[in-house]
Amino acid sequence: MVASPDTVNKHAGAPIAGRAGKAALRAARKRAAATKAKAFADELAALQPAYEAIGFRLMTKAEVCAVTSATPPTLWAWMRAGTFPRSLHMHGRSMWRSDEIQAWLGALPTRRLKGDAPDDCKP
Repeated sequence: MVASPDTVNKHAGAPIAGRAGKAALRAARKRAAATKAKAFADELAALQPAYEAIGFRLMTKAEVCAVTSATPPTLWAWMRAGTFPRSLHMHGRSMWRSDEIQAWLGALPTRRLKGDAPDDCKP
């Protein structure tokens, strides 16, 4: 019998059955994602001395989207409007300087709360 693609454990190559098999597959995928995240964190940590020496590093589109909680089309609209730092073109990818993104985040206005005096929040 040939197993259908949704019943084959891609990590172990063996057929799986029922809920226990699906739970094992989910756990294997979670372990793989955690391993990738750990490798990415280690890679960034290895690069830290290099970008500390120059004072900034280049951030990818995914990193900028994660930091700003915005989608790529929103970033492009902000750049066209002149309210967000322009990206740099590097090896066919859009990259942003981390110091420009930090400055943009620092310039965002603070939300007023009930009872705040008008001068408690920056504009």
